[in-house]
Amino acid sequence: ITITELINFVLIPTNTSSFNSANDRYVRETAARQLGKILENKTSLSQREQAVEALVTAMRNDYISNVRETAAKALQKIYTVIKSQDKPVEIIKEIQRNLILAGKLNPEDSPEVNDTPFDILIEGLSSTDLDTKVNSAQKLRQYPQAVEKLVKLLRNSRQEPDVRATAA
Repeated sequence: ITITELINFVLIPTNTSSFNSANDRYVRETAARQLGKILENKTSLSQREQAVEALVTAMRNDYISNVRETAAKALQKIYTVIKSQDKPVEIIKEIQRNLILAGKLNPEDSPEVNDTPFDILIEGLSSTDLDTKVNSAQKLRQYPQAVEKLVKLLRNSRQEPDVRATAA
């Protein structure tokens, strides 16, 4: 099976026909796990970038938590391998930023990211992903300069209850 096929499997299916095997969460989960192993093969930078993009999408948007968790673990594995190989910094930054926003990586352990952890977490408050918003609000509690942003979230009656509760 090719990397492109794995990428297609891991993404949430847009065609909901019964013939699309990506409708099966086990297929998406297995594809995500296998993408985490792509560095064992000789893969091009383009393929790695596509795989990272697909895994980030699955980690943020898949409707099955097991698929989201497997995608996050695959990203963590790719991040560890790429970081140890001194590979291109841009792909490392992309993975770091998304793992920080998902609460899977400690911002202080990510010196390659130019933005401060505070800036990344503020960005997370405007995410469409509920988990990212909650994780960002939770981690922002340690920053005194975040009080104004968290109070704004708390006052917004259209905000999800989980986010408002975390901001409190």
